[in-house]
Amino acid sequence: STADLPAPIGDYLAARTAAGPGENDCWLWTNKPDRDGYGVATTTGKQWRAHRLSYRFHVGPIPDGHELDHTCEIRLCVRPSHPVSYTHLTLPTNREV
Repeated sequence: STADLPAPIGDYLAARTAAGPGENDCWLWTNKPDRDGYGVATTTGKQWRAHRLSYRFHVGPIPDGHELDHTCEIRLCVRPSHPVSYTHLTLPTNREV
């Protein structure tokens, strides 16, 4: 659930995101990335990787033991339809890691 997320999280995400013009373009995080190239979101004193916060807000919780794989391969992308949830046992074999 998103019960532990602050109510204005949608506004927070939107203010820090640049959406591409195309229907399926990435939504790029505009704040400074971390050393691994992922966007960092800080809300109510908690740090999140921005794509994980966006996914939780738009889609729902990430299941325990799951990671998110950016199908677009863009680490700054926070578009909730671009990552897929997987476990290390179910990572698609057609993807390079």
